[in-house]
Amino acid sequence: DLVRRPFRAQAEAAQGLAALWQTRKAALLAGDMGTGKTFVACAASWLFFRSGRYRVLVMCPAHLVPKWVREIEATVPGARVRVLGSWRDAAGLPRGAPERPEFYVLSKEVAKLSWFWRPGTVRRRGRHECPRCGQVLSFERDAFGERLSENARCGRCGEVLWQADRRRV
Repeated sequence: DLVRRPFRAQAEAAQGLAALWQTRKAALLAGDMGTGKTFVACAASWLFFRSGRYRVLVMCPAHLVPKWVREIEATVPGARVRVLGSWRDAAGLPRGAPERPEFYVLSKEVAKLSWFWRPGTVRRRGRHECPRCGQVLSFERDAFGERLSENARCGRCGEVLWQADRRRV
């Protein structure tokens, strides 16, 4: 049923991974470069999908994201592949069983380096002020509803106006 046919050892490894996923949340696949680990993972995901229709989240180094997309598209028939721009995108994935295999690829660097933001300004009398120089910050609209390039730094002293929000995960 796969678009590409695995070698015998790859097929056995894929079946083993899919079987492990029936009872465990994770499994480890290790092998030398060029043995087809990405292909085996795609094949195992396809087998697992056929048993109950699950979405697949792939987290990999940034330089391998295009390779994962190519491998999935070349291996899994009818697969929908989407590259996620942040870990928050993963939290917003649709619920319920997908009609066709769905793969979401997220680089570990993007996942590690993205977080919720909150204004790092001082609020006085209903206004945002720079925490360093006290400049009253005014924009054409309430720009502190979201982090934008226009409100990233104070125009007078260059102070950063946003900070990571440790209260939200």
